[in-house]
Amino acid sequence: MTRPALKRRLRALPILLMLGLGPGTALAAPGSLEMAVKASYLTKFAPFVQWPTRAFAGPTSPFRICVAGDDAIGGALDQAVRGQ
Repeated sequence: MTRPALKRRLRALPILLMLGLGPGTALAAPGSLEMAVKASYLTKFAPFVQWPTRAFAGPTSPFRICVAGDDAIGGALDQAVRGQ
């Protein structure tokens, strides 16, 4: 995959995540496989993004994932980042 193609796909990622984490996901059980997979995607994509130099205060600054609305994925996110 060429670098421009990868950049286009990464730009579409927030939109895809919003669609995938929309209101319909609140119907799934918090411990479901679906929530675990979505949480894993959220945490695994961050290292592949080229963040602006001033996005973080330092190399050990935390990366925060915020959940708006119903917290159907919160438990799965906690599980996905446990120990990291």
